[in-house]
Amino acid sequence: MLDNNQAITTARALPNDTEAEQAVLSSMFYDVEALNIAREILNISDFYRPDYGHVFENMCELSAQNKVVDLITLLDKLNEKGLTDKLGGKDFIISIADGFFTSANVRHYISIIREKSILRRLINAGNKIISKSFESSQSIDDIIDDAQKDIFSISENRHNEHFSHIKDLVAESVSKLEELYFSSSSITGISTGFMDFDSKTAGLQKSDLILIAARPSMGKTAFALNAAYNVASKHNNVVAIFSLEMSKLQLVNRLLASEAQIDSQKLRTGSIMDNDWIKIAEAMWPLANSNIY
Repeated sequence: MLDNNQAITTARALPNDTEAEQAVLSSMFYDVEALNIAREILNISDFYRPDYGHVFENMCELSAQNKVVDLITLLDKLNEKGLTDKLGGKDFIISIADGFFTSANVRHYISIIREKSILRRLINAGNKIISKSFESSQSIDDIIDDAQKDIFSISENRHNEHFSHIKDLVAESVSKLEELYFSSSSITGISTGFMDFDSKTAGLQKSDLILIAARPSMGKTAFALNAAYNVASKHNNVVAIFSLEMSKLQLVNRLLASEAQIDSQKLRTGSIMDNDWIKIAEAMWPLANSNIY
């Protein structure tokens, strides 16, 4: 049997559900929609059983070539690659096709396979981190960077979108329109505290990417920081600020200067008057207790 699973140091079996894997493969033989859904969401590495993974891969190849996917075409393709015997012979392929599962639950089966696959990847990543930590052949920063990359890759891979029928989207769209119609506010998202901006965008909306563009020294950073602070303080939302240009303390000083309403140049040079300290003290408490990271 072919094996594409990475070796893992663990006394327990890796998370898996081979019945769900067989159910998906069986459904793919008899239902084109099930085949298309599985192709969109899964890949060979999601299968715990390597033989099931290779069957899936070759069924997807047939479909991508606009060929009929059935027992005969699949066996012909596997024979061409010399894989039939390696995967357990003709009887093994027939057993998958004969074990027909209703395609009505194929999304549920696919979800199970994806969840188990992600858990196995997390275990692999964890073991990789443990191994590097014991070896100490890399610097701490490199080990942490590699660990973050591995976890981020798994997290990013988890959000696979599948095709949606337009009838479902239309129903969702009408439901949203009804909600907006009965709303007493024109701000349907999160208010930034800037009236002109909010009137044009209806507030910050989910999944929106907003780019603020202007010439240097026109107040882009000040605007973004003030909007972030308003979102965090007035609406109790969590806000994360990333900057490739300014340090953390520089950003905090900009916020302090804005909230205290004093010239930020005074904070940079330390030219702070006695009455400025009072303003800074008054601005510190609400700023320090806002959900800004």
